[in-house]
Amino acid sequence: MEEDLKDTLPQDDRIDQLLALVRGLANQVQGLEKRLDSLEVRVDQRLTETRPIWEAVLSRLDKVEGWLDKIEGRLDSMDERLEAIEKDVRVIKDQVEDAILQVSDTRARQRDHERRLKALERDSPAKPS
Repeated sequence: MEEDLKDTLPQDDRIDQLLALVRGLANQVQGLEKRLDSLEVRVDQRLTETRPIWEAVLSRLDKVEGWLDKIEGRLDSMDERLEAIEKDVRVIKDQVEDAILQVSDTRARQRDHERRLKALERDSPAKPS
């Protein structure tokens, strides 16, 4: 092709220079293609080397996600149980407070009865034995 092009063009040093430049560019392009091919081979090798690693990592991530889902389910269950316990504790607290009030009221009435009994004993005539 180069010879055909040379035959159709007038003879000139500039044309020879241009053809030499084109040849040089063609060689550079071939060199770049070789480097690109080599790079593609290396990338494919690296992908082949790292693929099992990534597959293992993804598998472990799936296991971790499953484990986290189980933990989240347990935490939700514990949360519900804790709320039920808190409700029970509030009910028991109210019952204890009511019992304390009843005991306090009973003690107050008992003291009142004791005072009244002492007053009655003091005010009543002594009985002969």
